[in-house]
Formats: sequence, structure tokens, C-alpha cells
Amino acid sequence: MDRIWAKIWAFCEYLHLGSGDRAMNDEATRCTVETNADNDRSSTEPGSPSTSQPKHKIFLSHSGAQKYFVENLCKDLEDHHRFPFFDIRESSLPKGERFPEHIFEAAQQCNLAVVVVSEEYFTSKWPMIELVEFVRAKSGRNPNLKILPLFMGLSHSEFSDQTRQEGWFRKWAEWAEEDRSRINVAEWKEALKEVKAFNGMQFHQDMRKFASYQKNVVRMICKLVSPDVKWYDAHVRGRSNICKVYSEHISTLQPSGRYKVRVIAYYGVGGLGKTTMCKVLCNELALEFEDKVCHVELAPNPSSNLKLLHLHEVLKKLTRTSEEVLRGLNEGECKDILYKSVSWEQPAFLALDNLWDDTKSIEHAKMFLQEAAFPEGSVVMVTARTLTTLGYLGIDKSQCFEVPELSKEDARNLFLYHAANGREYVNKGDIDMIDKCVSRCYFRKSEKQGCHYLPLSIKVLGMHMGSLSGSDPKQWLESLPRVRDFDLHSPEENPVFGVIRLNYDRLTPEEQALFMDISCYRSKSRPFFNSSIYWTRLREWLGHVHRKKWEEIGVQLQRLKDKGLLEDVDVTSGEFSMHDLYREFAKLEVQGKLKGGNFQSRRFVYAYESYPFELEMMPSGGVWEKLVRVGIVEKVPSLDGKKDGGITSLEGIQWGYCSNVVVLKLRGLRNLKGVLNLKGLICCLRSLDLCGLDKLGGVEGLEDLKNLAYFQWIQSEDLIEGLFAS
Repeated sequence: MDRIWAKIWAFCEYLHLGSGDRAMNDEATRCTVETNADNDRSSTEPGSPSTSQPKHKIFLSHSGAQKYFVENLCKDLEDHHRFPFFDIRESSLPKGERFPEHIFEAAQQCNLAVVVVSEEYFTSKWPMIELVEFVRAKSGRNPNLKILPLFMGLSHSEFSDQTRQEGWFRKWAEWAEEDRSRINVAEWKEALKEVKAFNGMQFHQDMRKFASYQKNVVRMICKLVSPDVKWYDAHVRGRSNICKVYSEHISTLQPSGRYKVRVIAYYGVGGLGKTTMCKVLCNELALEFEDKVCHVELAPNPSSNLKLLHLHEVLKKLTRTSEEVLRGLNEGECKDILYKSVSWEQPAFLALDNLWDDTKSIEHAKMFLQEAAFPEGSVVMVTARTLTTLGYLGIDKSQCFEVPELSKEDARNLFLYHAANGREYVNKGDIDMIDKCVSRCYFRKSEKQGCHYLPLSIKVLGMHMGSLSGSDPKQWLESLPRVRDFDLHSPEENPVFGVIRLNYDRLTPEEQALFMDISCYRSKSRPFFNSSIYWTRLREWLGHVHRKKWEEIGVQLQRLKDKGLLEDVDVTSGEFSMHDLYREFAKLEVQGKLKGGNFQSRRFVYAYESYPFELEMMPSGGVWEKLVRVGIVEKVPSLDGKKDGGITSLEGIQWGYCSNVVVLKLRGLRNLKGVLNLKGLICCLRSLDLCGLDKLGGVEGLEDLKNLAYFQWIQSEDLIEGLFAS
């Protein structure tokens, strides 16, 4: 075996891949400071196991005789985001510092000690000191430490040869005579037994398989040790549940398609944690798939540059294609690699995150899902906001699941992570107050589906509370009424609603108007009618406003559901439901509290208690050209109380500048007096809804509203009578 290794080493020297005299020079360098070793050695006496993360999870222990192999092994591991302790790396042994303390610390704390077994290893003092240190750590503060012997210069049988070992023992005894305080021959013999006890990897005497052996060593180490570089997920609450739910779901699915790949999909509204789930699973599955994991965050209508970027990322992480090769390839050349089985080495996990419903996004995702030549055993996970969108990829419903929900405890802990830096509260009173705050983020999915916590809104609320009220739950609770809209003075839009806006901004103007009509401008007299009458009247109203047959409006409602803005739609009855968060978004949007910009750009106005002063002004061009919906509302007073003050006149509003308004809704203006004069002004008006205007003397100009198709005028007394009748 020694002769075989000598041939390999000579061959490497010929190719200028080795350094020649590493063994002797390194030993000489090490020995110059051996006298300081005991002073620098940290205590290795048995004690409680260490819980701190080591700087280096892997320790490459060698004699120097196999420098070429170890250097290349180190580089391969670094390419796999594992950065071992290697004595020629400055990150391991910084220049100008005494190296024994760094070696001892790394040896004691590592998770895996890779021992390159050779004759030189057991006849060199310093490698043996490292080996003894591994064994000491394993029997003391680091009981989970593993030792991986790599039989390079010695075969198993040569290593176990008693005559050979007795030669090592004699050499150790000679050293001990000179240095009894640091060399215990009995302890070194026990360390040798530990090497034999661990199942190692032997290089068989075939130089043609040398590269294959090195690759298998890298794969084995990657199986045993998680990567040093990964997405930070310590802040994720519900992580174990995500992994548990995924494991349960994937176990029920069978491989399918040309390449026998398992496909699993998850759906849920924006902010529910789909991206977090993808990243957590990439971390969790890195060992199972030997680092062949990749997360791709999709985008609506992806550009050519973005699609090429995604291809590069997938090929770099999941195939054998190097970054240098990819750098010069175009999209077509990358696809050619993606579609060839020879490009792939082993099963992979690919997460296609946040699939959109436009044609470009669907085709881009199909390229990975249906054309990539994944090895058998691979998994492709897809996430989207709706089940319908997943269907566009041809994913069967049996493969689709809702995103796992946060438990109450996980929701509380997520809030505390952002509001109080993860501080723990044990007082029941404090916990109750915290839960009341967190309940602000407990949204109804729809009338039929119950409620759930929204992680993104919990994060935003926690960050806001922490900056506003410190870490006192009582102050948080007192501040809660003031944070309904979170930080309205922030120059940036609230992240929760920013996520929803991605969906909303992709709607056509007509679809946006329909969404706002059913969210804010529809009649609110639902409690006074039975369900069927309410939905019938709503269908009629939408038909008048949009000048379409119900069948056409039903198709548009279904499109809103497909885009994630509605939860349930029954086209036959006209019934639908909406997630609380989307309804909240609509309310804040029509109040002008979300997106910046001037009044000139607004299409929808819904004012509470007072109307925007801009309605009294003349816009440039003489008309608020984009304004199509106006609502002015005051809260309805309690049944046993009267409300004084409020809006008493709308005479200041220049209705003539609102000539493009299609829907006008005035509600609860109990003290509005005089006559509402619309004569010859709002020529496009199709719906006029007056409710609770008890003191209004009349409406002028109705006969001039040639397009008016819906008119309702209900007094407060009528509302109260309807309430008791219902």
C-alpha cells in the first residue's frame, strides 16, 4: 500500500499538484513550539457537554504526506459550504498567533475529525497529539464527536498489523522517555483503538479510482456535517411543525412523471410563510440530499435576465456544472444542460416558490418541473397563493396542501422575538396581555374556513410594539388601539400590505374596481335580509354598476379568486368570501393610507368622519379624471344615544369636478342638512346609495343623472326597524 501511495504522490508531483517536502518541514515547524503545547491546551477534563457552535465543524488531521489529497479535499468541502480546520488555511491558524491553542480548541470542539491514516501519521508526534485530543474530547465535553478514518497510506490490514503497531509503540515510548509529562503511551494506544472502532473509508489500490474516492469522501462528510453557510432560521417559530408536516405529506406521495420525481405543493395567502417554509426545508433537507438543495423565488412576468439567473442558480447548486462554466452560457445553453441526465449526479430538492398565474411564470416553472432531468428520488416543491394557480402546472389536487399554520404558542413566541428580542414571560397576566396583542393578527380566512395567525403581520406588529412601547406587555396592550394601521408615518408601505399589493397591482382597472366594490362600496344592509335576498340584490347591484350580465361578473369574481384576492366563490348563487387581511387592505387603500401619491392619481375615495379637502378644490384639467368611486361615512350611533356634530354640509364639495364617478355612497351623515345638489354634475353616476341621512331635505338633479341605474335612500329609522324585524 505504501508503494501505491508513493506512485500516486510521484504522479501528482509530476503534474505540479503537490508540494513535495510537506511532511518533514511541517513536522519541524510544529516541533519548534511543542514546548508551549501544555500551556495553550484548554482543559479537557470530563464535564458537562458543550452547547456552543464550533468555529470549525470539521477537523482535517493529517501528517503532511498526503498533502495533495487533503488540500483538494479541503477545497471540495469549501465548495460545499463546509469550512474545515486545515492547518495551512490562515482562517484556521492566523499569522502571528501561537497555533497550539487554535489546534486544541478546534480539536476539542469539532463535530467530525477526519483522520488521514498513513504510516507517517502514527510516526509523527503532532498528528498523534491531535488524535489523542479528539479521543479526550469525545470522552469529555464533546461526546457526539465522530472520527472518520481515511485509509490512504495504509490499508485496513496494514493498519491492524500487530508487528507494525509494535513499531509505533516503541517510537512513542522513546518520545515518552524525553517528554513524560505530555506523552502517555497507554493513552495513545487507547486512541489507536478508537480509530479502529470507527468505520472508515479505504482507498483501494487503483489509481483510476482516486478521483472517485475523493468525491465519495466529500459526499460522506457532507452527509455527516451540515453546511456552515445556510439561511439563518433561528428566528423561525413553528420550524419543527413545518418539518413534521412536510415529512407526513411527502410520505404519502409517489414518484411520477418521466424522471420519477415526487412533486408536492403548498398554497396560502401572502404573508402566511410560504417562503419561510421553503428556506427552512432547504436547511433541513441539506443532509438528506447532500447539499443538492435550491430555493428559487419566482416573480410575475419574469424577464429574460431573471430566468437566466434562475437557471444558473439551479444548475450551480443541483448539477455538476461549475460556476466558471455557467458564466458564459446563455438561456438556451443552460436549458440544454438542465435537460440532460448526464448533468445530474444525485437526487435533488428544488423549491419553486411563489408561483404566479401569468403565462410567462407558468412556462418558466414548467421548464423546471416537467423538463429538467432530475435523478430518481428527487423532490420538487411548488408554492403559490391559490390552489388554482398550482393547477396551471398540472399538479394534482392530491399533491397540494395548505401551508402549515402557526400554533398559538408559536405565534406568541414569534411576536416576542420581534417585540422583546425573544425575552420569556412566565407571569400569566403578562402572557394574557401578550395573547391579546397577538390576537390582532388572528385573521378569518373566510366565512367557511375559520381563522389563522398570519406570521408576517405578527412580525410587523412585534417590531412596531417593540419600538413604540419597550418590553412591557401592559404598555403594548395600551398601545394596541393606536396601531390599527401600524406606522402610518413610515416612508415605506407596511410590509404586510405590500405583499398583498403585489396581487392587487396586477389586476386590470376593471378588476380593481370590482374588488373595491365588493370590499367597500356594496350595500351594508345585509343583516336586515335573509341570505338569498342579500346575494340576489348584490348581484343586481354589481350588474347595474358594471353594466354586465351576471355570468360575466361571475367569471371576473372567479378570476379574483384565482389571483388570491377572494377565498370562496359560488358563481351560481353569487356568494363569495374574502380573507380579513384583504378586506383590511381594501379599507386602508380607499382611505389613502397605504400608497403614496397625490390625490390626482386616486381612483377610490372612502372617507370616515370627514371628507378629503381636495374635493373642494379644482384639479388641473378641471376634473378628477381617475376618480370613479366616492364614499363618505360616519359611524352609526348606538340605539339609545344620539350623535351631535359631524358633517352638516357637503356644499363645499365641487361635484362637477367628479364627473367620472360611477358610485357615490353617503352613509350615517345624520346631521347633514339642506339639499344634496347633483344637478347636471355627476354625469357618469350609475349608483347612488344614501343611508342614514336623517336631516337631508332632498336630492336635486336626479332627473339629470341619465346613467343612474341604482338609487337607494334609507333613513336611520328604517334601519332600526329592519334590525328589530330581523
